[in-house]
Amino acid sequence: MDESAIAFVGRWLRHPRRTGAIIPSSRDLARVIAQGLNRNDYTTIVELGAGTGTVTRALVERFGAERVVALELSPGLARQARKRNPGARVVVGCASELDGLLEEHDTTRLALVSCLPLLSMPNMRRSLLQTAATHLGPEGCFVQFTYSPWSPFPAEEYRALGLRAQRTGRAWRNVPPASVWRLTLDRMRDAQTPLRPTA
Repeated sequence: MDESAIAFVGRWLRHPRRTGAIIPSSRDLARVIAQGLNRNDYTTIVELGAGTGTVTRALVERFGAERVVALELSPGLARQARKRNPGARVVVGCASELDGLLEEHDTTRLALVSCLPLLSMPNMRRSLLQTAATHLGPEGCFVQFTYSPWSPFPAEEYRALGLRAQRTGRAWRNVPPASVWRLTLDRMRDAQTPLRPTA
């Protein structure tokens, strides 16, 4: 087991609910996430929960380090992500601080890529959905992977914010297998309909 995997398992032992998986995301899952994003569609890619940097690396390879910002709560895992992705901006911080981070970037064509275990973090999920609804432009998206066979977002939560969800890929060789979902603004929704905040 390499240094980054050891750091990840140590993080899981200390904070299993916030880490979500016992081993880091696989390269196969990282590839499915990155290839599901058209490299010409997004100017800023913000990753939430970079972990040891496997997904970060796939995003950097697809978009270039200058367009990728990775957020990671654990300083130890953030160091591993920086080692694997020289040139990418890896920020130590919580996803709850995302609004402030986004103010520093052009979000006209923004892709949010979440590697957080949102099924076990309902308050964080609702907060991120609100952030996505606020900051995403017409071409932007919010990507989330899940080990569940169903959407990681309750329909009543994202629909209330004028968002729509679509499964965009599966990583069968990940352990466990994972599905990748994408949220975008619902273009069919009446633009005059006010957004209702989630409870």
